[in-house]
Amino acid sequence: MFWTAFAAEPARAIKDFIAWIDSMHQTNTRGDQDPNNIMLAAHNGACHHHIWLIRMMLKYGIDPPNYRLTDTLVLFKAIKGKETHASLSTLWNRYAPWVEHVARDADSDAFVLSYVTRIAFEDAKLSCYPFGISCGEFTNRTGMNMFPHSYSSLPLLLRVPFEDSDVMSMSYETDEGDFDSD
Repeated sequence: MFWTAFAAEPARAIKDFIAWIDSMHQTNTRGDQDPNNIMLAAHNGACHHHIWLIRMMLKYGIDPPNYRLTDTLVLFKAIKGKETHASLSTLWNRYAPWVEHVARDADSDAFVLSYVTRIAFEDAKLSCYPFGISCGEFTNRTGMNMFPHSYSSLPLLLRVPFEDSDVMSMSYETDEGDFDSD
């Protein structure tokens, strides 16, 4: 049911996700409504999860809230040492092997990441903060602010083979109107 709703109305699901985060934060902080005090953590998030999340928001015309984004892989490497084996499964085995974990399951990975980070660092929130960046600054630094929408939402490339092409070679045509500046 959930995935059907998500597939049918991704924009609604994203807005509900943001509302849920805001609600959880307000509940857990006795009413704090400042989005700068919300930190979304992901393991290797700067290269994957944070980008996917922001691109999805931009794709559906949703301005990303000004949450802080932090990458726990960088956190572990910087504080525990560059030589530290810091895959999520390795950290799970080292810090919390008694916690049930299903690899590559988003809910399980998020739970284990939260648990491992809190065990590995005396004050996880304080440890994560220096490795965080505002969502707006992350969007600017990664160049996702260059267009009104993310690359994933622009229908710029159409896969159209030339008449004399075979299966191995494809050409791409663009609608030049998409590149016109105002």
